[in-house]
Amino acid sequence: MDAISLYQAGIRNVAASLGTALTENQCQLITRYTKNVVLSYDSDSAGIKAALRGIDVMRSSNANVRILHVTGGKDPDEFVKKYGKEEFLKLVNSAAPSTEFVLEMMKKNFNLSDNLDIIEYIRSCVPVLKKLGAVEQDLYVKKLASEFDISEHAILTEIASDESRQSASYQKNLRERKEFNTDSFGNDERLEVSILYILTRDVRYLDTFREDDIEFRTALGREFYDVANKLILQNRMSEININDIYKELDPEDEKALKKILSLIRIGADESSYYRECYVKYAQMHYGEKIIELQNAIAVAEKLGNEEEISRLAMQLQDIEDKRRKVR
Repeated sequence: MDAISLYQAGIRNVAASLGTALTENQCQLITRYTKNVVLSYDSDSAGIKAALRGIDVMRSSNANVRILHVTGGKDPDEFVKKYGKEEFLKLVNSAAPSTEFVLEMMKKNFNLSDNLDIIEYIRSCVPVLKKLGAVEQDLYVKKLASEFDISEHAILTEIASDESRQSASYQKNLRERKEFNTDSFGNDERLEVSILYILTRDVRYLDTFREDDIEFRTALGREFYDVANKLILQNRMSEININDIYKELDPEDEKALKKILSLIRIGADESSYYRECYVKYAQMHYGEKIIELQNAIAVAEKLGNEEEISRLAMQLQDIEDKRRKVR
């Protein structure tokens, strides 16, 4: 209906994916006619998710992508009928570049008045920045550096470090696949799924997760946890059937979860399995926290905030003590 209403209003260069996710074939067809594309989706969580997926698909076709935000929570159909063609075209002309849109959406996950969250936000931007060409990357590195009063060099160092880690991780995971080593937990996502998989034996581990302060931070881990938690609370079950989890996931998440679970074996001793998972998680988690706190202390030192330095130093000592106790 949106595309039809816009066409009737005199805006001819419109197309709709007709209720499905934007596909590579559709993008290839669009880019035969233009490299400049404006995507418009609903402003709810589903619409934002669809926009983010659309950006990735369109950019893989080398399109210049912008994201249109229809003000007032309206869709294009409502807006153009109420305000007319010219007002809608003003929105099109002010549509945000895709990278700017992605970085702004990511901010919603962080408390940017907190130094640790600023560090986490910048780090979460690194995978986005890595995908950009040299000129666009330079532009957004400068913007982030200016916005948060940090050096461009620091952001570029994070990008370089992440590329180095990714290269090492790729080689490691490649060796693991060749050796089919089911005792190795691999990356963060696989580790989180490995921990959650024990719920198929005993849902009481859900309480153990809370006691051990385990956080599920990857998208798939968080989705697995939320679905499992919901099923347990609704049905008061003693163990989870993994097929019940699959039914609650979208096809992409289901495929990703099945792929990871094909590499995992709990074995007869579930407590030893969980302990091994937990030790791996704790060492990794505390290690990340130590680095975050060290970086936050460096920022506080730069600002000359002695009270903040003292507070962070105490947190750092506490985390280091906890890490030493995990064996």
